[in-house]
Amino acid sequence: MEDQKTMREAAEQLCETFQLPMKVDRLENVESWLQWLQARLEERMTHLLQKNHQELTQILYRVDIPEEAIQEVFQNTVLTEIPSKLATLVIERQLQKIELRRKWSEQFSPYPK
Repeated sequence: MEDQKTMREAAEQLCETFQLPMKVDRLENVESWLQWLQARLEERMTHLLQKNHQELTQILYRVDIPEEAIQEVFQNTVLTEIPSKLATLVIERQLQKIELRRKWSEQFSPYPK
């Protein structure tokens, strides 16, 4: 259940960041969440790559994707696979940030477990 909560939190945050509709109340498991989020982000990445590359760059910076990782995707990936690779980087980073936030909040919580 915790994994599903984490996935939903990541989806909500990324939907807000990438201006995506959040209509997934019936997704039942982490794999469903991940597939849904990956597909929506790939669509948005494709759109931004075609229409507004500067906005995409700003969003990737705001999500805190390392510049080296972005450069690697653009230099070493077939053009048609770039949206998928970027979406994966974004999801992985968002999940990482959520886990770190939880770890730090538990570690420095004034209330014992």
